[in-house]
Amino acid sequence: MRYVELALVAAVAALALTPLVRALAIRFGALDVLDPRRPHDRAVPRLGGVALVLACGVTLAIQDEPRALLAANGWDVPALLAGVLVIVAAGVLDDVRGLGPLPKLGLETVAATVAVAGGYGLGGVTNPLTGGFVPLGPLGPLVTIAWIVGLTNAFNLIDGLDGLATGVALIAAATLFAIALSEGRTDAACLWATLGGALAGFLRYNFNPASIFLGDAGSLFLGYLFAVLSLQSLQKGATAVVVLAPLLALGLPIMEGGSPSCGVCSCPASRRSCAPIASTSMTG
Repeated sequence: MRYVELALVAAVAALALTPLVRALAIRFGALDVLDPRRPHDRAVPRLGGVALVLACGVTLAIQDEPRALLAANGWDVPALLAGVLVIVAAGVLDDVRGLGPLPKLGLETVAATVAVAGGYGLGGVTNPLTGGFVPLGPLGPLVTIAWIVGLTNAFNLIDGLDGLATGVALIAAATLFAIALSEGRTDAACLWATLGGALAGFLRYNFNPASIFLGDAGSLFLGYLFAVLSLQSLQKGATAVVVLAPLLALGLPIMEGGSPSCGVCSCPASRRSCAPIASTSMTG
């Protein structure tokens, strides 16, 4: 029942907080531009990830048992929170003002480094042929940073259609919750239940037609959280399957959806190769 309670509290919190965050996104101009390939006839607010972060934070703040379980099982909660704050700040900056690829990658690396400093890391990998453990030694921190940054960006790529990234994250959280429960990892199960509840509540507003998008604040937060939690709860293989499989399956549609035509001809909007034609047509 503790898991049901966590999920319900997180879902209610997301349902209540998302409209408030949506209003803030509109006020600060964090809006997704109109896209002829999307079923929206208006600009849609971003920053939905802020609602997810707040819903999870409120749920864990008012529940004593999850915090006690995390402390008892060696989780460095301050490091986890610090990394989340860095990655969400990067997403918010990108949603509100726009952030170049290099600054974004730099902040992602900082967040990953904070997690590694907090003890979230890969000490080794399992040899798929022999089943033996292969220690990474001094390469461990670098491989860990690559894992966190890679999975963080994988979620960022999935976030291309209404409800897609949220739905994938909800399925992944439910799967990893079941695995954690079967392995007796009650600490990890509490976190997956909380995240799953928040995602379920947010999906009410993110389902087609979406009234708010996750934005980079949400997609980066989800990718980072899945990457770090899977390290601590020893679920790296399962996480890679449930997160990366949809990315591989939907990679072509996502890339195609990311290059809309300009509305005048079939050229990509980013190139605007038909701008002179468009100008001539509009002036008669």
